[in-house]
Amino acid sequence: MRAWVISDVDGCVLPSPSTPPLPESLADLCRLVCDGSPFTLCSGRSAPYVLAVRDLLGARSPVLAEYGAILAWSVNLAETLPTLRDVSGWRTAVRSRLRERGVMRTALEEIGKSVVVTLVPAAGGPMAELRARVAAALAEVPHTLADSQSAVDLLPPGLDKGVGVRWWAEEVGAALARACAIGDSVADLAMLGAVGTPACPANAAAEACAFVAGAGGVVAGGAATAGVVEVLHAVWRDG
Repeated sequence: MRAWVISDVDGCVLPSPSTPPLPESLADLCRLVCDGSPFTLCSGRSAPYVLAVRDLLGARSPVLAEYGAILAWSVNLAETLPTLRDVSGWRTAVRSRLRERGVMRTALEEIGKSVVVTLVPAAGGPMAELRARVAAALAEVPHTLADSQSAVDLLPPGLDKGVGVRWWAEEVGAALARACAIGDSVADLAMLGAVGTPACPANAAAEACAFVAGAGGVVAGGAATAGVVEVLHAVWRDG
């Protein structure tokens, strides 16, 4: 029986939000996961986005969105992590402080999320500058500033991908000790540490590569989509 594989989206299944995957690699990935294989996604993106990627691949399993805060079967059927079902007060406090400190004059909030607050620079401004301004503005508001190349993601206390993956495993009956997780960034480390076999593509951040190598996991030679295909072949080679 094949082990479960949980993969991040941006930087893994897809190269980046603005870079399409190589057609050959995407076709290979679809062939591997479209037959009902135990494969799912865990991303910081909104549930509709992650579900769209799942459907593009032809996979069938419920996915994790917003860093594991949302477990979604379809756009009309989703659950929120039980410990985070009342985060409206936290979200209001975050938005109010960002407005008070003038951060929202130079940032846009990504729509479609119910737990995580995601900001991008207005008019394509520097991501590092926005990240620094957000951190300063929220110094007194409990939060986690997730590492992301495409946005500034603000997570409520108690949320990371490891928490989400453990919740998902309880819901679907997956054995995490036998599972594999594929990630490319510091934000994926909690997820990588929650499974028996961590893995990463060649384009992963140095911290992710070091963690995977140190845990005896799979560091792929290929980048992004090709790397995920390589990991699946390695993990599923014995069926």
